[in-house]
Amino acid sequence: MTFSVIIPAYNASRYIERCIESVKTQVFTDFECIIVNDGSTDSTLEVCRPLIANDSRFILIDSENEGVSSARNKGLERALGEYVLFVDADDWVEPSWLQELSLQCHGVDIVQFDFFEAGIDTKKELHIDSNVDMIVQGEGAVV
Repeated sequence: MTFSVIIPAYNASRYIERCIESVKTQVFTDFECIIVNDGSTDSTLEVCRPLIANDSRFILIDSENEGVSSARNKGLERALGEYVLFVDADDWVEPSWLQELSLQCHGVDIVQFDFFEAGIDTKKELHIDSNVDMIVQGEGAVV
């Protein structure tokens, strides 16, 4: 398995379907997706269960609310992929996302890429300009 996609979810019932569907429709299929329900008090679990039923690539973890970092760490504990990717529950990815990443990540430890920020009537591309050495040393972060 090449990729582990981890989706932390807290009260995400309004938008998690779009996120999950975008991961399900990836052209590149060598992945697992771990959804960590972080103690949601809405219908997040009820939305997720039928979306991932009968798809062995998806794992649903239900836990108490401990925050997004804890939810990501719980996903990491279960992850089997060579590369780990985090996707927020209100995000979605293009169908070619993992395919494009698979072409870029051989022999490297960190892959960094640009992304789009979408609003109700807007969509703009954001370019990441960070120092990977700082990230590795724990002195920086990728937003």
